[in-house]
Amino acid sequence: RLLAAEAHGMSWILLRGLTREARHWGAFTSLLAQRSAEEVLTLDLPGSGEFAALPSPASVAGIVGFLRAQVKAKNLQGPHSLLALSLGGMVATHWAQRYPTEVERLVLINTSMRPFSSMTQRLRPGNWPQLAMLAARWPDADYAEGVIHDLTCNAHAEREADIAAWLQIRKSAPVTPANAARQLLA
Repeated sequence: RLLAAEAHGMSWILLRGLTREARHWGAFTSLLAQRSAEEVLTLDLPGSGEFAALPSPASVAGIVGFLRAQVKAKNLQGPHSLLALSLGGMVATHWAQRYPTEVERLVLINTSMRPFSSMTQRLRPGNWPQLAMLAARWPDADYAEGVIHDLTCNAHAEREADIAAWLQIRKSAPVTPANAARQLLA
């Protein structure tokens, strides 16, 4: 399978979600590379990770344009397999719809999109108070990362290690409140 992937230039591109970046994939990236025998590339959305200093577009189309430019700059030949989480899933879906020859396959995780799910399906009402507190206390990194873990992870045994790693990521490449708002708007 490795030879087939190399011959066709196939690769996985991994996209994270709202306020997250490539390093949030953790060990998953290397595990996918081993299991798929294909190249695995993680791309940061504008306003996150290596691009934290850039303003995030307020539209999914703008984010797709940015990512396509990154793929072109890295001289990666498609079609690509896109594995995407949350906002990344919305971006990947738009990419596949708008540029179908560039996308071989999609794997979407924990994503929700208009018109396929309502607001209450995308954000469960029972979580709204926690999300409001998260937004209000965004500068409190320990609190924010703890809430994000509680809302998104079932790996309770890894909670402390995950949060410690996420705090380091946040410290080295913080997502500004303005970029978080633009990503949410997108």
